[in-house]
Amino acid sequence: MDLMNGHIDKAEHNEFLHATLCENEPNNLFGWKIVALFYSALHYLKALGAKRSIDIGDTHFDIDGSCNPYRNDPIMPITKEAWAHYKHLLNYSKDSRYNVSIDLERKDHENCISEFNQFKRYIKSQDVPINVFSSSIKEIIELRSRR
Repeated sequence: MDLMNGHIDKAEHNEFLHATLCENEPNNLFGWKIVALFYSALHYLKALGAKRSIDIGDTHFDIDGSCNPYRNDPIMPITKEAWAHYKHLLNYSKDSRYNVSIDLERKDHENCISEFNQFKRYIKSQDVPINVFSSSIKEIIELRSRR
């Protein structure tokens, strides 16, 4: 499997986790649902880098330096809008994982779904061969089996 498809596979795996959490815990685990969406977005961004034969790095610091359109000379700048969606997902994910004083709720999760879908549309617009977002486990399994 080439690098781009490897990242797409990881992203879809995280989407599957998100769908599983949504179906099995509809009123709980909003933070972990957000974390799954963020890591899916991260792998879609890395897939874009692989498609362009650009190594954007492995750490959040590296990715910021490589893709942030507000930095000086990023090696793979994405649009400001796409960057804003990615950063919102990153920040929500960090809050979920590290900030003990924040309890993420349904509205935060819904906001992240919107951010994720917009980010994913950008990635797809860059000719990365990805499927549209689905929150159904059955639909995700079906889409993955077609690849």
